[in-house]
Amino acid sequence: MSLAVMVQMILILIFKHGLFKGMPRPAEYLKGISFYQVPGIELHHWNSFPSGHTATAMVIAAGFMIIFKRNRQIQWLALTAGLVVAFSRVYLMQHFFVDIFAGAALGMISAWIARSLYFRWFPNYKFNRSILVYFGYGKRKEGTVPIKNPGISA
Repeated sequence: MSLAVMVQMILILIFKHGLFKGMPRPAEYLKGISFYQVPGIELHHWNSFPSGHTATAMVIAAGFMIIFKRNRQIQWLALTAGLVVAFSRVYLMQHFFVDIFAGAALGMISAWIARSLYFRWFPNYKFNRSILVYFGYGKRKEGTVPIKNPGISA
């Protein structure tokens, strides 16, 4: 997942601070117009497109969706969390809808690129033991014993 986040950060830097530098945010468009502002939130005025928070939330959600590909509940939970972050950016007057759509697309594309790069660089790499086994996902190999948390008595 860290490879996906690095790909996403590079894409956001290219788009936000390179190709679309200086794109105005909603606060800049609504200068001089009275509107509700969420207390305690500082409104930014520039570098709106695409939404970096949304891209990060969606790349993490996509990572969880890839890792837990057999558990639909976790997939829906991850996707819902990503969408809540996306729409909170609009609610807080930090982005337009087009910004969050582009950020979500960049996040999902980053996860796909990272997955493709991983399988290209490590085509035959097999994990001997995954931490997910200890959470009840995947198959436990013969002779492996789950690590017990010393803070929890059995």
